[in-house]
Amino acid sequence: LTPKLGLGRSSPTCACACVPAHALPATAMARLVAASSLLGILAVSLGGCGGGGGAKAPIAGSSDEAKLWKLDLKHYPDARCLDGSPGAFYFKEASHEASKDKWVIALQGGGECTTNAECTQRSATILGSSKNYNLTKLLTQFGSSDAEENPAMHGWNHVRVMYCTGDLHLGQMNATDKPEWGWARFAGARIVDAVLDHLSKSRSLASASTLVWTGESAGGIAATAHLDEVADRFPAVRVVGAPIAGYYWNDATPYHGPGQNPYVAFGKDGFKVLYSLYRMFVPRRCVQGPYKDEPWVCGLADFSFRTMATPVFFTEAEVDSVQLQLHAGLTCDPQNSTYTAEAKYCVEWGRNMTEHLQKVVDVARQSPTKAGLFSPACRMHTTFSKAGPFIDGLTYAQAFDAFLSQTGDGSKAVVHRDNCCSGHTIQYQSTCPEPHRVLRGDVYIDT
Repeated sequence: LTPKLGLGRSSPTCACACVPAHALPATAMARLVAASSLLGILAVSLGGCGGGGGAKAPIAGSSDEAKLWKLDLKHYPDARCLDGSPGAFYFKEASHEASKDKWVIALQGGGECTTNAECTQRSATILGSSKNYNLTKLLTQFGSSDAEENPAMHGWNHVRVMYCTGDLHLGQMNATDKPEWGWARFAGARIVDAVLDHLSKSRSLASASTLVWTGESAGGIAATAHLDEVADRFPAVRVVGAPIAGYYWNDATPYHGPGQNPYVAFGKDGFKVLYSLYRMFVPRRCVQGPYKDEPWVCGLADFSFRTMATPVFFTEAEVDSVQLQLHAGLTCDPQNSTYTAEAKYCVEWGRNMTEHLQKVVDVARQSPTKAGLFSPACRMHTTFSKAGPFIDGLTYAQAFDAFLSQTGDGSKAVVHRDNCCSGHTIQYQSTCPEPHRVLRGDVYIDT
C-alpha cells in the first residue's frame, strides 16, 4: 500500500457508550516502554450527542483530573486503536476565564510495535486498546495543573491523546483497509485527526488564541511530525510545538560489543520499514521539499526540522537513555560491568546527539522566535519536571515559558544546553534525575 501525505478530514463526533470495567491484563510487552503515567483500569460512558458534536464528561474525581472521552466509531470509523476499539483522549477544561482560549494538547508516548507477536501482546494492554482506560487521569508536564510544575499553562485547557496504536501516532490505516496480520490496525494519525475535529466542533478549538502542541517519546516524535499540519489546519491560531524526548536522527551505527541489548533500528532504513507497515503520515513540506525520494526520513525530527514552518521548542537529553537502549543496543550505565567496553561508544553517541541538535541552536540564534532548545547533560528520557534537571537555573518548563512569551522578532535565542561529550568521558551535570532502568526481562519502566 502507498502511504498518503496529510490527514483525512472527518465528521463531527459524540462520545461512545461505555464498556464494562475490568482489570488490566498482566502481559509482558516486547520492546515497549510503558510510561508511568499510562494507568488504565476503567472505561466510561459519556452520554449522548449534542449539537456541538459531543457530550460533556461526567464530574468524577479531583477537580485537577482530566476526564475520559472516547471517539464514536459511527462518526470516526477510522479512529481505532490497535485492537479495533475506539481512540480516546482526556480533557480538562481551563480553570480561569482568561485561559478559555488557550490549549495544550499532548500526545502520549509508549514505544512501538513492529511484529505480529509484539502487537498482539500490546493489544491486551492500555497501549493497544482503550477498553481499560481510567475514568479520570491526573495529567503531567505541560498538562499539569500544578503552577510550580507548569508555570505558564497550568490553568489552560488540557488534552492528552491516548496512545493505543503502537505506530508512533502516525498510522493512516482506514476502517476499510485490510488489517495487518488479519487483525491489527495502525491508525494513530486518524485518531489525532478525529480528536482535533471533535474539539474544533465541540469546544471551538479553531477559535483558540494559542495552542501548545506537545508529546513525549513516541508522542514527541509524533508531535514533531504533525506540527506543521496542525498549524496549517488552524491558521488563525498561534501554534507552538513543544516535543519532549522526540528528537531522533539517522542513528545508523548501533553498538556491537559486550553488553549489547536487542534493539530496533530507528535510522533511515528502520523508518523505511515503519513507513510501509504503518502507512505512515509524514510532514508534507519535508516530503515535497528535499526528501521526496525517501519520504520516510521525514518521520525523524532531524530531517523534518529543516523544512518546518511552525515555531518549535525541543526538550531533549544529550544522553537519551531510551534512544540508547531501545535503538542503539546499550544502556551506557556506568554501574554496568560492561561499561568500560561501552564507554567510548557512549561518548561518541552523546557527541552525535549534541551535533544534530546544533541545527536547532543555529536556527534559534538566527530567528529566536522560530526555535528553542533545552538539552541537559543527563542520561534520561522523559522525566523532566520541576525537580530538575536545571540549566542556567531553569527547568524545561521555565525555559519553554521564556520561548512562548517572546514577542516580535525576539531579542535573544532561548537555548539552554550543556556540553556532555566534548572530552573523553561523559560529563553529567549535577541536577539530573536518578535514571530508571529500561527493558530488563519483562519489566518496562518509563524514564
